Amino acid sequence: SWNPVYSIVGETVEVSSSTPVLVAGDVISTYVRYPKDPKWTYLTFGNGEPLFEQTQADYQDFEIDMAEETELINKILQMAGMSIREITVVNQANLEEKEGATEQG
Repeated sequence: SWNPVYSIVGETVEVSSSTPVLVAGDVISTYVRYPKDPKWTYLTFGNGEPLFEQTQADYQDFEIDMAEETELINKILQMAGMSIREITVVNQANLEEKEGATEQG
């Protein structure tokens, strides 16, 4: 086990270590970052009505971890099922949520 030193220069990561030669697979890295803040852009018409416009340069959709996608989808299904009073959709979403919680431990 060795502890390399690294530095970020522009968009390049430079690794140096006490080992004279690095072989492919010697360096393993993990990139972690916080999700970006969403910015939903829209245009406003003369009558004050907004229109969603995702082609704007500063548009940023929300980001979530893949592990949270199922929970988000199930919550949306629950809300949609309640709003249309479709009990089978609500029951299926509840079942999926319970199964997901059981799998995650």
